[in-house]
Amino acid sequence: MQEIPAMTQAFLVGNLARMSTIHKRIKDLREKLGLSMEQLADRVRVSWQTVQQWENGKTAPKRARLEAVAKALNTTPEYLAVGPTADPDTEEFVSIRRLDVRLSAGHGEIVLTEDEMTRLSFRADFLRSAGAAPEQTVSVSVKGDSMETLIPDGATILVNRGATSIVNGKVYAFRQHDEVKVKRLYKGNGGFIARSENAAAYEDLHLSFDDPDIEIIGRAFWVGFKL
Repeated sequence: MQEIPAMTQAFLVGNLARMSTIHKRIKDLREKLGLSMEQLADRVRVSWQTVQQWENGKTAPKRARLEAVAKALNTTPEYLAVGPTADPDTEEFVSIRRLDVRLSAGHGEIVLTEDEMTRLSFRADFLRSAGAAPEQTVSVSVKGDSMETLIPDGATILVNRGATSIVNGKVYAFRQHDEVKVKRLYKGNGGFIARSENAAAYEDLHLSFDDPDIEIIGRAFWVGFKL
């Protein structure tokens, strides 16, 4: 990681234009990860009122705290402090692992291996804007028609493995026993509801977090497919 550009707390607080971008980036990344103010506060060991002040622009994280905030938000201190235009990585592409896993968007397909295949390249600033760290991002092929027309059969999705907290209605990849599926998830009592986009053909799944064979892999945030 590159050294954080020299700056003081007075600089962060005194420069209002820069300050507004800091609090906006913190809020945007927190919301993209599905974290509440309280959850972010717990991760960086401050009060939720402190997080609220950061996002309202009343103050900014001190330099000593900036690294912890960046880690909690799956980004870098440089990005939070000075933004993408000053980040040397914004013009670079990063290599994303492509896994040999067929996410079931139908009735499920048994997953036996996760062998690494050819990697895909994406812009670093695009991943950061989505709240995804490159090392926590994987691309996977989707099989099945249950998520059409949102995700067609054979599409490739990017999954943020650092975003496992459920935000109602967002699309996630999750493991059910020896199957990996992709659905819209909704919070439920002690678990969650997995809903297909093609709801007329596929029933909701009611799943429990107490089941050791249930695991949320991460939130899907990009989809690509051939025309």
